[in-house]
Amino acid sequence: AKVVFLVGNLAKPDLGLSIDLHKELVESLTCIIHNAWKVDFNIPLSSYEPLIRSVRNLVDLALASPFSSPTRIVFTSSVAVVQGWKEGCPVPEIFVTDPSVAIGSGYGESKWIAERILEEAGKNTTLAPVVVRVGQLCGSTKHGSW
Repeated sequence: AKVVFLVGNLAKPDLGLSIDLHKELVESLTCIIHNAWKVDFNIPLSSYEPLIRSVRNLVDLALASPFSSPTRIVFTSSVAVVQGWKEGCPVPEIFVTDPSVAIGSGYGESKWIAERILEEAGKNTTLAPVVVRVGQLCGSTKHGSW
């Protein structure tokens, strides 16, 4: 297995990559880990539109795979998706379809929408997305500790 880092724009068609590079990705990818999202609890949902579009573009990339099963997508979501969950009730480890639990910040709302895109893709295609809801991912770029 190898990891390749590329500079592109996930919100653009073909991820902002050249035709040849995009084709090479389609023909060789086995796993996409989407761990990039703007964290700002003070901006509206509309500010996250390019990031939401990027999720759909990655779904399209995964489904374009020539392999018998599509490229796996692992999406780093957030506990903000369930910020309005009833206190005292455990949050199930499934897709949450009630949008009211995400209302409160554009960040949580945008992550909820991204999860819904992945859920629908999983229901209607052979894609089997993995969503991980974390609290925080952080660390020093020099030492790995916070």
